[in-house]
Amino acid sequence: MRRMRIVSIIVVCAAAFAALVSGSRQGTGTPPSVSPARYVATPGGERGEQFAAMDSYWNDRLTYPTGRFNPAWLRRAVRQDARIVSRVPSRSGGSSWTALGPQPERMDGCTGCYNYHKTEGRLNAIVVDPTTTTNGSIVAYAASVGGGVWKTTNCCSTSTTWTVTTDDPLIATITIDTLVIDPNDHNTIYAGTGDLNFSSFSMGSQGILKSTDAGASWTVLGADVFGPAYNEPPGQFPQYDAVGKVRVDPNDSSKVVAGTKKGIFVSYDGGTDWTGPCVTNGFSTQRQDITGLELTNMGSGVTRIIAAVGTRGFATTVQYDLGMNGANGLYSANVPSSGCPTFTSIASNGTGFVYGTAVAGSPYPTGAPMNAGSGVAYVNTTTGDQLGRIDIAVAPSNPDVIYAQVQSIAGNSAGSCGSAPGCQLGVWASANGGSSWSYMAGSQGPSLGGCGFDYPQNWYDQGLAVDPNNADRIYVDTYDVWLATRTGSSFTDVTLILKVWVRLVSSPPFTVPPLSVR
Repeated sequence: MRRMRIVSIIVVCAAAFAALVSGSRQGTGTPPSVSPARYVATPGGERGEQFAAMDSYWNDRLTYPTGRFNPAWLRRAVRQDARIVSRVPSRSGGSSWTALGPQPERMDGCTGCYNYHKTEGRLNAIVVDPTTTTNGSIVAYAASVGGGVWKTTNCCSTSTTWTVTTDDPLIATITIDTLVIDPNDHNTIYAGTGDLNFSSFSMGSQGILKSTDAGASWTVLGADVFGPAYNEPPGQFPQYDAVGKVRVDPNDSSKVVAGTKKGIFVSYDGGTDWTGPCVTNGFSTQRQDITGLELTNMGSGVTRIIAAVGTRGFATTVQYDLGMNGANGLYSANVPSSGCPTFTSIASNGTGFVYGTAVAGSPYPTGAPMNAGSGVAYVNTTTGDQLGRIDIAVAPSNPDVIYAQVQSIAGNSAGSCGSAPGCQLGVWASANGGSSWSYMAGSQGPSLGGCGFDYPQNWYDQGLAVDPNNADRIYVDTYDVWLATRTGSSFTDVTLILKVWVRLVSSPPFTVPPLSVR
C-alpha cells in the first residue's frame, strides 16, 4: 500500500516537474484555481459534460504549465520506485495495520435511482476459467476500471470473495478494459489497460498485462506500442490510446490480437513484439476504434477474426474526432502467419445489415437506410453511417452464429430515450458466419420489453453474451440486462425481474421462492 502511494506521489511530482521545464502552458500563465468541487458529477446532471469538465480540471492540475501529459512519465516513475526500499509501517501499541478498503459503494439516496444499497463500482470485463476449480468452486477474474484485476476462487454464491492481483508498483496503470484467458493454457491471462469507451488522460493505456501463473504475477507488454498518446492536431485536448480488446488464437497461443483506438495489433510471439496498427478498411480519415473483437477456431487450423469498428459518432471536448464514424461496421479476416490480416466488410445493405424504413418494426430513424462501413461520417438523418459503438458475440457452440449490438448516433423520437443520441439502435443476428444478417425485431432500445429502460449512453453501457449451450439464446446489456432468442421477437428485462424480487424479499410479510430466470 505504501509503495502504491509512493508511485502516486512520484507520478504527480514528475508530471509537474517535466511540465515546468518544458516551457509555458499554451494560452495561460497561471495555474488553475477553481475548486475541484465544481467538477464532481451530480445525480441527474448531464454526465458527459461533467466528465469533460473533470478531465479538464485534472489535466490542468497534472500538466501545468504546458497542458501536455506524457505517458512515459509513468513508466519512468515506476522504474524509479523499484529502486526505493519499502518498509511496512507499524503503529503505536500494535504491530499491524487494518485494511480499510476497497469497500463497496452505496447507491442509497441517489436522485432518480433505485436504491441498490451496496454496489461494486464499474467492471469492464469478467472471465471464467472453463476448467480450473478450487474445492469444486469456480475460478474467475474481473477487470475494474480503476482498481486492477481481481480474482475469486470460490465463485459463485453470496459468500464469494475477491482478491486483487495487480497491487504491484511495477504496474504503471490499473485501469483495465479487457480480460482474456488463453484457451490453450488457462494459467495465462491477458489484461488490456486503458478505457477505450472514455479514455481520458487518467485512463490511458500503458500496455498489456500478461500473467502466466493465474494472476499471481504480471508483466507489462507493449508499453512503447500502446502507451504513446493518440495522435491529433496541435491545440486539441490531449487524448490517449486504450486497449479495448485482447484475444488469443485458439489454434496457436503465440498469436495474440489487440484492438485499440488506432486499429488492430497482432503479436506472433505471445505479446513480446507487435505488428500494427492494422486497419480493417481503407477509410484513413475515419477513426478506427475496435469495440468488438472475436477469434474463432474454424477448423483445419484456420482462425477467423471478426472485428467491429464502433466510434461513438459525436465529438466531445476531450476527444475531438469522435464524430468521424464512417468506418463503423463489421470486418472479417483469417489470422495470418505474419503481418497484418486482410479484412473484408461483412456488414452492409447488401448483406441485410440495414435499418430504418427498410426494416419492419424498427421505429427509427426515418429516411433512407444507411450503409455500414460507407466511409462517410453521419451528418444528418439521411446521409452517412449512423452506426455508433458496436459490440459483437460469437456463439461458443456454433461459430456461424454471430450477434451485433449497435448504438444509435441519430437522436430517436420513440419511447423513453427521447431525442438524445446514444440509445440502442438494435441487435442484428447472422446464422451463416456474417454472410447475411437479420434485424432482431423488438431490439430497439426505447421500447425494449415495453419498460423504457434504455438510456442515451450505449456508447458506454452495452454488451452481449451468448448462452454457451444454446446458440439462439443471448443476453443484451444496455441500462438493464435483457434476455432474447435469435428467432423470437421479444426482449425480457431480467434486471427488472431481479428488482421486483429484491423488493419483495425486503418487504415482509411476503414469502418469495428462489429466483430462477429461464
